[in-house]
This record gives sequence, C-alpha cells and structure tokens, in this order.
Amino acid sequence: MTRHGWILWIFCTQLMLARTPPVDRADRLFLEGDFAQAVQVYQEAVASPLDEADKPFALYMLGLSYYRIGDLDMGGRVLWKLVSEFPDFALADNAYLEMANRTAARGQSAWSEAQIQYEALLTRHPESESVPEALLGVARIRTRLRVFDAAEQALTRLIRQYPDHPACTPAMFELGMLQSHPGNPARSASLAIQNLNLFVSRPDADESLQALAWFHLGSLYWEEGASEDAVSAFRNLIVRFPSSPMAATSQASIAEIYSGIKLYGKSREAYRQLVENFLLPQQVRQDVRQIMESLEARETGKMQVSAWKAEVDEGKTRAVYSGDVRITAGKMVGEADSADVEIRSGNMQASGHVRLTWGDEVLIHADAMHGDMAKGILTLTGNVSVRQKNRSDSDGRFDAITLNLSDGKWKTAPPGVKR
Repeated sequence: MTRHGWILWIFCTQLMLARTPPVDRADRLFLEGDFAQAVQVYQEAVASPLDEADKPFALYMLGLSYYRIGDLDMGGRVLWKLVSEFPDFALADNAYLEMANRTAARGQSAWSEAQIQYEALLTRHPESESVPEALLGVARIRTRLRVFDAAEQALTRLIRQYPDHPACTPAMFELGMLQSHPGNPARSASLAIQNLNLFVSRPDADESLQALAWFHLGSLYWEEGASEDAVSAFRNLIVRFPSSPMAATSQASIAEIYSGIKLYGKSREAYRQLVENFLLPQQVRQDVRQIMESLEARETGKMQVSAWKAEVDEGKTRAVYSGDVRITAGKMVGEADSADVEIRSGNMQASGHVRLTWGDEVLIHADAMHGDMAKGILTLTGNVSVRQKNRSDSDGRFDAITLNLSDGKWKTAPPGVKR
C-alpha cells in the first residue's frame, strides 16, 4: 500500500468513530470501493454543519472519490477549494500532488495548470514527503513545455537531495532523456550517457524504461563515435529484452556500426543474426541479404550487382541490369542507370549518371564507365569530375580517367584533357 493509502486507512479507521454520522458512512463506502455512493454522502456531509476537524477531511475524501469515478474536473475543483480554505490541513500537500498528477493526465491543454499545482506544493510545503514526487512531476511538465533548463534544475535537485527516494530512479532516466533531447539548446550527449548509465544500474529501474535507456545509450555512444560502447549497449538490450520492439533495430544498428568502421565480416555476421533471430517482413529480409552480399564483395573484392531489373541470356554468360544499378567490388561502390556485365570474364560497362566512390577517399562522377573487373582497372569517360582527399589537382573535369580498384589511385586517360 502506498503512503497515501496508509494515510487514508489511518484516517478512515482510527478516526471513524469520532466522525459525524454522514462522514462516518461515507468513509465506510470509500473503503468498500463504492466511490459513486461515497460522493453523494460526502456531498451531504460537506453541505451540513460539521466540526472544523471534519470539514477539510470530508472535502479531501470527496475530491478523491470524484477522481475514483473518473470525474477529474470536479475532483480538482473540490481539492482546490480544500487547499484554499484550509491551507494548514494535514493532507494539503497530498491534495496538491493528487491535483497536479490528475491535471497532468488530462493532456497538453492542462500542462500549465498542472505546473502551477506542482509548484504550489513545492513552495507552500517545502518539507513535505511529497516533494520528490512533485519535483519529478513538474520536471516532466516543464520538459513537455520545452522549458528544459527549469526541468533539469528540478531533476538535479531531486537526484541530489533525495537519492534514496523511489522517485530518484525515474528522475535519472528523465534527466538523461532531457539532456539528449534534440530541441534542448544545452543538449549534451556525454551528460545524457552518464545519467542513463546511472539509471540502468539501479536495481529498482523500471524494465520498460530500461529497454529504452539501453537503446538510447547505444544511439548516443554511436553518435559520439564510441563504437564498442554502442555495440555493448545495443547487445545489452537484445540479451535482456529480446522481445522488445527495439531489439531488431538494435541488431541492425550493430551491423551498421561494424560496416561503418569497415569490419565487414562482423557486419555480415550481425546481419545474419538479424535475419535468423528476428521476424522481419519478406522485403526487409531480401534487402538485408543484398547488403550481406555487398559486404562480402567489399571484403573479398568479388563484384556484386543489384538493380530493379536484371536479364540474363540463356547461356548465362551476359547480364543486363537497369534501374538504380549498384555495383560493388572491394572498396568501390558504383551507381548507374544501366549496366552490361559479361559474367565469366568480369568485363563490365555502365552508363547514365555514373557515380563511383572508393572508400571515403575518392568520389567520381561520369557519363559512363567500363573495365575488366578481374584485373581491377576501370575507365570512366564523358564529363568526368573527380574529388579526392589530399590531392589538390583532382578538382576539375576530364575527358577520361582510369581507376585502380586495388588502391584507389587514378590517372587521366587519353586524351586526358583537363577542362
């Protein structure tokens, strides 16, 4: 039973005999769960002459009874009347917290009102046991209202002043998410990582939030270039929460991370686990298999071709590709509108908006390209433009160039005129 529950039980049992008859009957109805009938009887009690000790308690219980039957508007009005007329009532702080939580649940239109109620509790009852919950509540509202600095102040205060309170653990999660919020002007991935790690290490961390925290940690580490930590975070999610909707995305992220740092073998293995261990749509499975073939080509130098349409002759000696053609061999990735490949010899011709990259060092645009893939030499022709890191003479246009696929080196080909 929560602290609020114990308070109600004490009031409704120990003091029941001292109540006036209407309040006594309403208390019994509330404890029995007949909240609709309790509302009627508490209303009668509030409207009748009552002792000073009974009136605020009857209002408090009437407000809670309204909440229990789903009438948030009347519940809030009654509790506001209570705290306005009886600010020193023993449960006034609880009334503020109850109001604020229920108001916040009404949605965006009520967030500002909820913020006022949380702040009233913090200002008027600074020693209340409800302060940690109020700090967490007001921080969530301020985050939704995009008042990020004030939200961070509330969460930081909660974590520092109430480290053993149950509200501290979700506050660490909220703070980590706030510090990595894309709309936060003071966004800090490193601080977010620190607080999310504190959250997942807490034994009372909510499981559904843990999964989200691990996923967010993986994404933040990846953003920061900490590949090993990113992979570890994503794997933690997969192992601990294999049925999470984020598990498949985490596995795909691991594969992308390895591919990005050119560990193509590990990337293919991660993609293989994605296909084998997760239920994927058929088209996604096909796309993943194409990626795996492309990774194998990068690792081994073997040419791989994909396109919207492919036609192979009867003797399976020649293939014609069209529509978003992608050709991969080692570190070379070429794109074109169409391509013609002699399957046995590896001779290839491609044309139409040719774009070729060799790793992250060379970028070439041309009208067409052809070459002997077995020998690893390509010729690109027609309005060729080249950009290469650390080579100043590459900027410009050429009639033709040749590219060595083994090392990415290129040179002008006859006539080799730079325009």
